[in-house]
Amino acid sequence: MDLKEEIEQKRDLLLVKVKQYELTYPYVLKVSKELDVMINQFTQKPSEMTK
Repeated sequence: MDLKEEIEQKRDLLLVKVKQYELTYPYVLKVSKELDVMINQFTQKPSEMTK
């Protein structure tokens, strides 16, 4: 499993938890945004990640 898959899996798990606990919307938005940034960084610069 590569890093991108791992991050996406964590995001899926987070979404499940969100549904379970019904966290406040701003918090959910913040976390999902942070994960999207991580995924974007990984997809834009994969060569730097493997060095």
